[in-house]
Amino acid sequence: MATKLFVPFSSGALIARPRLIEGLNRALACRISIVSSPPGFGKSTLLGEWVDQLPMHAGWLSLDSADNDSIRFWVYVIAALQQVKKGIGSQALAHLQSSVKPDLENVITLLVNELVSVDDSFVLILDDYHVIEDSEVHHSMMLLIRRLPANMHVCIASRKEVPFSLGSLRAKGDLHQLSIADLRFTSNEIRAYWNKEIGRAPDDTFLRLLEDRTEGWIAGLKLAALSGNDPSVPVAYISNFSGKHRYVVDYLLEEAFLHFPEEIQLFLLQTSILDRMNGSLCNAVTGGESTALIEWLEQANLFLIPLDQERYWFRYHHMFAEFLQDRLSKQLPASISSLHQKAAQWFKKHNYLYEAINHMFIAGSYEEAAILIEQNGAVFLKRREQRTLEKWLEQLPEELSRRPSMLVIQMWNKLLQGDSEKTANGVRELQEQILLMRDTLPDGFVIRVSEEIEVINLWNAILRVDMDSAYQLLEAFTARDDIHENRKHLDKEVYLVEGIDLTDGNASITQGFYGFLGRLNFARKFHEQWYRFIVKNEMHDYHFAADNYCALSEIYYESDELDLARTYAKMTYDVALRRRNIGTYVSATIVLANLCLAEWKQEEAIGVIHHGFDTLRQVGEEEYARWQHIYYAYLARLYMVRRDHERLEQLLQSSKLNLNREITIYQEYENLTMIRVLLFKEQFEEARELSLHMIKVAEQSKRVGSLLQNLLFQAAIQYALGETYQAVQALHKALQLGEQECYFRTFLDERQLLQEILDNYMEYRKKHMVPELQAGASLRYVEKLVTAMSEQTHELGNIQQKESEQVSTLTKRELEVLGCLAHGLSNKEIAEKLYLAEGTVKLHLNRVYSKLTCNNRVQALQKAKHMNLI
Repeated sequence: MATKLFVPFSSGALIARPRLIEGLNRALACRISIVSSPPGFGKSTLLGEWVDQLPMHAGWLSLDSADNDSIRFWVYVIAALQQVKKGIGSQALAHLQSSVKPDLENVITLLVNELVSVDDSFVLILDDYHVIEDSEVHHSMMLLIRRLPANMHVCIASRKEVPFSLGSLRAKGDLHQLSIADLRFTSNEIRAYWNKEIGRAPDDTFLRLLEDRTEGWIAGLKLAALSGNDPSVPVAYISNFSGKHRYVVDYLLEEAFLHFPEEIQLFLLQTSILDRMNGSLCNAVTGGESTALIEWLEQANLFLIPLDQERYWFRYHHMFAEFLQDRLSKQLPASISSLHQKAAQWFKKHNYLYEAINHMFIAGSYEEAAILIEQNGAVFLKRREQRTLEKWLEQLPEELSRRPSMLVIQMWNKLLQGDSEKTANGVRELQEQILLMRDTLPDGFVIRVSEEIEVINLWNAILRVDMDSAYQLLEAFTARDDIHENRKHLDKEVYLVEGIDLTDGNASITQGFYGFLGRLNFARKFHEQWYRFIVKNEMHDYHFAADNYCALSEIYYESDELDLARTYAKMTYDVALRRRNIGTYVSATIVLANLCLAEWKQEEAIGVIHHGFDTLRQVGEEEYARWQHIYYAYLARLYMVRRDHERLEQLLQSSKLNLNREITIYQEYENLTMIRVLLFKEQFEEARELSLHMIKVAEQSKRVGSLLQNLLFQAAIQYALGETYQAVQALHKALQLGEQECYFRTFLDERQLLQEILDNYMEYRKKHMVPELQAGASLRYVEKLVTAMSEQTHELGNIQQKESEQVSTLTKRELEVLGCLAHGLSNKEIAEKLYLAEGTVKLHLNRVYSKLTCNNRVQALQKAKHMNLI
């Protein structure tokens, strides 16, 4: 990846082009600039020089034909943006590489939301965009361009016009373009270039000849200069060609090529098959020692472009590479397959899988390519580069593509693309192939493929939310007695066991596919059966076991079975960290923090979240950047529960929780938190608008939990605005849904918002004041909620009374010591200020800790602040 992100620079003499640099600098006031021309006009060189002078950060991405895969493309774009700010785009990246059929529009929205947080202006440069032909990539690029934040500028370099609709941008003055007319060398630039390259300035006659014949085409000047050191060559050489650059490129390169020593000519032809190269790779391909040859080429300034600071990787200028490849096909056609095979073996040995497989295909080594794809199927599936994998599978001859091992990968690929019908068709085809080939296949392979089929059928049902089929398949799986024994004979693990992530990156695992989009009534039945399967087959320590434990912890928490919720959340912790199932670990953290709040232990809840932060940091910066936003959203909720306006405002001002952003389904938890914040600030109309939007999204995507939560928000907003009738109507819809899907704690945890509305609702129900409220949610369910809320209120009153009694037992001196703690004074400083011995201060502190039921300064200050003592 590093070579694609490296800003190219010329190893030869550069001619300063201030007029173009100034034009690009002016373009920063626009959204987008486009530099387009045929090859050899210095696009990349110009942009590299510009980046070197930019007073701001820039991310660079050199594109190639392999990037015609929307997932791969955006993974690389985010990597380029992370050169601007470390960790930026981590959430978008996570959804690209873990979601089933990622919604690119939502991914782009998520990315833009993160880009807004970059403090300074920055530039993204996409070089060689002409290699991109995929319509999905073009469409997603337009989505980005339309939503570019004010601090970002995109620059695209291409050999041809970009396939975007740019009329509106041009009309608004948001587009800056450089074309051939701008990029041509002027007379003065030609003179300066020739003087630097040859060591003498051209006379006026020769200058006019150069300008007339090359038309300012930089590559033509460079090629002419290669023969310019021979005084007898230039005039005749230049006079012999004319016309546009596309007609003279072969002539110029041919003339230059024939001037090279034969050893160099052969080296150039053999290595022209490589998109990038280093000494070791060239040795493998040519069979000789290449270091000295590469150094010669670099010193000769021969269209060789370094791809890293260490000058380890290089590539030929694309125009030069195309010429060499054409000459190779005419001069040494029989060697091409062998050269690609040698390159493939080097890339395979060094674990560059994509390059290895692509060279194998060109070499016609389909069997070897198929084996490498099969061996690394889980790697490609985890990365979600479905288009790339699909392209490879399509290139395989039918006898290889229809092998059972390839069909398994195809099935998983279709499943992860969200294509249920093609997945089912693939299963049928695989079953037919197994029947036909059963006698020729090893037992371990047949067993594994049979397991793959059952797993894929199960997940296909889950992903299309076919609850009955999913449960029947899981029940049949659990009833089997041969799974544990069969696992001893598998030729390798099934792909699900290898850790393919099927979560959607939200805070709650049961609000995604694992919970059938929040249908907890069925999810409980399903996950309890899944747990029985795990226990029966001794699969406690697998990646998917953590998902099951976490789902059960959320389900039991929601049904107010708190001890069971705690047990399964702790089980999740153990397995999730061991298996690096970090999203599930984060979800379990939220459950444990909620359990603390349910028991009125707010300081402990804060401690749980801070422990989660520490764990993410230990796991790595990438995971921290990906998941931290959920923890910050939870802290915001905690501060609102504590009515800690100061800390909430600090959090909001820190940009760790951004309220000014577009809505995306991938940030459901943060979006719900945003509505809570708006309610807390009594910005009811803004909260209403956002909540209504989320209701629309939830109904379209059939996400039950989000719909329920937003109906409760609507009830609270309408009640606050004096719309009592509408409020009880919204609450009634929520109660119907809640009873149907077994939600309980969602209502209970919103006691502060709902209790008064619920009292009004009960009065309407009991007095039959609104007939339509009589059907739907049962009175028994509503009364259970009312009773639980009343018990909560009573329990809270007892706690507050106990805290009040604790305060009354604090002596005047202990309160003075507590005040000094709040000012950050040490024991010694407190002793000096209050004229006490340091040992006496320690004694007072121990008494304060005991009366406030805490263990240290931090907890004492948190509790004192909560009790309004400081």
